[in-house]
This record gives sequence, C-alpha cells and structure tokens, in this order.
Amino acid sequence: MTKKKKRSSNGARGGTRITVDLSPNGYDRLQRLGELANLSSATVIRQALQLYEFVIERTDDGAKFMYVDKSGRETEVNFLGFSD
Repeated sequence: MTKKKKRSSNGARGGTRITVDLSPNGYDRLQRLGELANLSSATVIRQALQLYEFVIERTDDGAKFMYVDKSGRETEVNFLGFSD
C-alpha cells in the first residue's frame, strides 16, 4: 500500500491518498457495491472502514451481531476472518 498526500484544488494538502492492490474479485466486489449503493469506490471504502470500526469496537465490548431471517431464526454473524 502506497500513501501519497492529496492536494486540494488550491494546492493545500488535504486528505491522504492511498493505493491498494485488490484481486480481480475484490475489485469486482468494490465496483458492484458502488453500483448497488450509487456511491464512488472511495466512498464505499470510507463507509466500510466506519462499519469495520463499529464492529470491532462493539465486539471488543462483548456485543454479538445476529442475522434474523424471514422466519425469525437467528444466526450469529462473525465478521472477522473474512478475506479478499
């Protein structure tokens, strides 16, 4: 991953620009999520980081995340360990 400082239109330094290598499958998933949510790839990544932070903080506090299907059956969701 390469980090570069991003310059705003007036030349001042803004956020940090990064370069990420994704597998073809990872890139396709990023594009599909952007299309589904009508968001740019950068926004999808920023929101994914916010969600990941939320999950990590809550699971560190002992919280569990549950998926409830249409019939009401609950299944615990484990977000960690997922890879590209």
